[in-house]
Amino acid sequence: MKYDIQFTNNKPVIRFATGYTVRVDNLLAKGDTNTKLAKSAGQGFITRGLSIAPHQSTMGNVCPHASPGCIAACLFGQGRAAAWNRTDMLSPIAYARIARNLLWHLEREWFLNRLHQELNNLERWGNMRDMIACCRLNMFSDIPWERFGVVQEHPGITFYDYSKNPKRYGLMSDNYWITFSRSETNHDVALDVLANAGNVAVVFADSRFKSPRQAKKWTLPKTWHGFHVVDGDSTDLRATDPRGRKHGRVIGLKLKSARTAGWFDAVDSGFPVLVN
Repeated sequence: MKYDIQFTNNKPVIRFATGYTVRVDNLLAKGDTNTKLAKSAGQGFITRGLSIAPHQSTMGNVCPHASPGCIAACLFGQGRAAAWNRTDMLSPIAYARIARNLLWHLEREWFLNRLHQELNNLERWGNMRDMIACCRLNMFSDIPWERFGVVQEHPGITFYDYSKNPKRYGLMSDNYWITFSRSETNHDVALDVLANAGNVAVVFADSRFKSPRQAKKWTLPKTWHGFHVVDGDSTDLRATDPRGRKHGRVIGLKLKSARTAGWFDAVDSGFPVLVN
């Protein structure tokens, strides 16, 4: 994908060869503008999320531990991004996520400076409203933000993420909670994490239903391999999930797809756990 990056008043403007232009005014999205983050609204939290085009969809690899099934079931092209999608070009939402990916790789200094500014604003707004400021920096990526000092420089913000990196799970710091994410290639690792008191997100699908629209017709299992299953779709705030002292909790998520074909592709990949 060809592109050109220019800055106007310290704001990047990216012009793609397709004719589409993205002006990046902000990196973080408000919780009420994202389907997943919106689930946490009204619970005394003010939430923000950073959506970067995942895996190798643009340049580099922001998801080094992604499995084939994870890529097939990725929510990058789902939800509002899919709803806006056209057959002749990417959706505006997808372009914005790709733009952030480019800036992360090519304009790292600007990216981190801007991110710190927005996180400072988030914490200030939370204090003004007597709300807990929360942020999920890896909406679609798996970047170790603690290596860049982002988490450490904002102790007043509660950060949370999912990760498939077996070295990154649990309470990474006082304000950063990571839920390990199970895939078809790390099943045994996921069980080890649970046995060591780490929470693990597991995507489930009911094979009796052949459409993503029928997902509401079935319920998550109560246990998985003997570990208690918590409904992870009720809220996106993984930092508030129950934690066990000796054993972790399974954060159950139902397989989601905007297209029936995508749902079948994900099931065939082995990524979700079939409950029937």
